[in-house]
This record gives sequence, structure tokens and C-alpha cells, in this order.
Amino acid sequence: MLRIGEFSKLARVTVKTLRYWGEVGLLPPSQIDQWTGYRLYTTSQLTDLQRILALRQVGLSIEEIGLVQNGAEQAPLLARRRAELTSQQADLSLQLSRLDRYINALEEGTMVHHITTKTIPAMTVFTARRVISNFAALSQVFPEVGQQVRRDNPQISCPDPGYCFAAFEAQEFTEQDIEITICQEVDQAGVDGEGYLFQDLPPTVVASTVHLGPFDAVGPAFAALYQWIEANGKQPAGPARECYIDGPWNKDNPADYVTEIQVPLAS
Repeated sequence: MLRIGEFSKLARVTVKTLRYWGEVGLLPPSQIDQWTGYRLYTTSQLTDLQRILALRQVGLSIEEIGLVQNGAEQAPLLARRRAELTSQQADLSLQLSRLDRYINALEEGTMVHHITTKTIPAMTVFTARRVISNFAALSQVFPEVGQQVRRDNPQISCPDPGYCFAAFEAQEFTEQDIEITICQEVDQAGVDGEGYLFQDLPPTVVASTVHLGPFDAVGPAFAALYQWIEANGKQPAGPARECYIDGPWNKDNPADYVTEIQVPLAS
């Protein structure tokens, strides 16, 4: 029989750790001397100790190791831990990708487009499809459709701040005769009217970034967003959305316009 200090030296584990493992029932001493109170261990307990150390090194908790020590199957616990590590690895890869893009942008002296993913909650919107002559006409479309909806449905209001966006339907970029779908969040559905209808949108996971400046200069932001989507193995699940936060309705200088660009992602 070995005292705790001797067993500690043999096992290369601190006395404090052995005491703790004994208190939580993970590796109790083989016996405790009734006269001296010494904790006594046997060399055969080294096998249990090595298993505890191995399971700790792969990240199992004390509680999980206790289950193994009491006869639980190791395979399900190890499979779950592997799934956790795989998820963490994916998260770390994503962080590294974002970090590399940030560093490259700083080195090149270009604008940094911070790209994140988020879930847009379910909501009710009015939606309308239009063809506009150019990007400058964007600032006119929302007020025109909004006024028409309010005339037809005076009981409806828009949350403040609310969610609104324009989705571009064309498969390639064009500067004229641009086909768009506009959506504006409302507090309730109304009666569909000429050129617009009400729709319930489901929760939507999007990748997003923010563009600062004129509406017609969003190209680099779009490029950065789609490059991120490709690099991270994601798939778009619909046309890109432009959410207009600041524009000609509240800013005099186009350099101060703020546009959030979102791309819905496939699950």
C-alpha cells in the first residue's frame, strides 16, 4: 500500500488533485488507515488513474469521467466530445478566415468589410416588384409604394426602427432598367392592392456586411460578401438584399449613406 504522497510521485499527479478526485468519488483511496487517517493506494489503481488522465486530456468533464468509472459506456461520451471539438474547429476556421481578410485589407489599405451571420426574425411585410431606371431612383420607390399602402390600409403602421430591403432579381449587374423587389415590415397584414401584396416572411439566416457611401458604389462590399460565402462553404438561398439605414431622406452627403447588404444562406 502507498501513502498519498508516494502514490502522487509514482503517478506524477499532485496530492491536491488526488484529494479532489477522492472527494468527488473519481479515484477514492483503496483504504484509509483508521488510526492515522492516511489515504492509502495500491499500484493497481494506476490503471484507473491513467484512464482518468487520458479522458481529461480529450476534454471530458469530471462528471463524465465519473460515469465511465462507474461502468458507463465510453463510446457515446467520446463521440459527443468529438462532435463538440469538430464544431469548435469549424468556428475557429471561420474566425481565422475573418482575421486573414481583416489583416489583408489593412495591409492593402482598402476598406474592411466586416462580415457576420445573423437570423432575421419572422415578420409581415408588404412587397412590390418594380423596374427602376437607375440606382438613383431607389430613394423614390419606397416612399411611393409606402404612401399607396397607407392610403389603401390606413390601419397599418411600420415599426420604428423597422426592417426594409430591396432585393435585386437580375442574375447579372446592370445599371439601367433594374428589376427589384422591395419589402417593408409592417405591424399587421392588410388588403393587397394594385402593384403590391402582403406576405409573411419566415426567419432567415443571412450573411451581412455594411457599405458606407453612395448607393451606386456598393460593388466592393458585394464582392467581399460573396467571396466570404464561397470561402466558408456556404450557399446563397435567394437574391441579395440591400437594407437602407441612412440615405437621402436623412443625410445630405452621399458619403454618409449607410447600407447593409444581406445574402440569405441555405441551411
